[in-house]
Amino acid sequence: MHGIATNPANAVLTKEDYELYEYNRPLFRTALKGDLISKTFLFIGFSFEDPNFDYILGQIRSLLGENISTHYCFFKRVQKNEYENLTEYGYEKAKQDLREEDLKNYGIQTVFCGIL
Repeated sequence: MHGIATNPANAVLTKEDYELYEYNRPLFRTALKGDLISKTFLFIGFSFEDPNFDYILGQIRSLLGENISTHYCFFKRVQKNEYENLTEYGYEKAKQDLREEDLKNYGIQTVFCGIL
């Protein structure tokens, strides 16, 4: 989605690269949309923080509404013992819960694991 190691000059790295993504890579976007509509994806180690991917998910949701495909992702569950205090843990847990709910809106079911 953002380039390949054998062609680093065309990698998507800068803010401008992201802004021009839909104009510079229209065929990839179209292919990815088609795959997200017709196939089931399993996301492993994907942060869901890519603005271009978010845009594609939003387009699919606006086109298909509730009839979107179901996909799955693995996330490491937030653990209390990883934080110095309960406030910090509570914040991260709430953030994780909100992310889970947000992903459901796009047909992505979260599978939580203790360790990834």
